[in-house]
Amino acid sequence: MRKYAQAATWEECVRRSRPRRPTSLDPYLDHLRLRWEEGEHSAKVLHQELVAKGYRGHYQRVKMAVAPL
Repeated sequence: MRKYAQAATWEECVRRSRPRRPTSLDPYLDHLRLRWEEGEHSAKVLHQELVAKGYRGHYQRVKMAVAPL
């Protein structure tokens, strides 16, 4: 509570987010977006395509990456 009581502005109360760490999926994000825009909305199919391109990460990461799309 002291932090909020002593703050001069609301910005001092807001938690600052950390910069996002790079992931093994980063080099493939453009491909994911392109395929999504082309109409491929299956995370399983997208994961298989990325594996064929050399991606060695887990399906779950691909699923989480396309969820907001």
